[in-house]
Amino acid sequence: MLARKPIMSGRTEVEQLHKIFKVCGSPSEEYWRKSKLPHATLFKPQQSYKGCIAKVFKDFPPSSLLLIETLLAIDPAERRTATAAFRNELFTTKPYACEPSSLPKYPPRKEMLRYGM
Repeated sequence: MLARKPIMSGRTEVEQLHKIFKVCGSPSEEYWRKSKLPHATLFKPQQSYKGCIAKVFKDFPPSSLLLIETLLAIDPAERRTATAAFRNELFTTKPYACEPSSLPKYPPRKEMLRYGM
């Protein structure tokens, strides 16, 4: 959203994955071994890429880099939850993207209550 455009758009699944690997870094050998994804090795890049998130997102607020790194982590075990992401200093440091009081407030919905959200 900060870039206001897709940051790693590919035309095919394989091209998309390689764009992700070029920015976020290639998954480790251990990741490929423990991956339970069917045909995962078909998507393994021929060469290993080192992540360059700080370089690619150099124009973004410095407080956003750690958030971007953790949200774009290849290994799901290394990704932060949405709740943890909202604790990032990007959301608590002035100047805010917008004043929190100006954000819309929505009443609870039955679907949310039914599923315990």
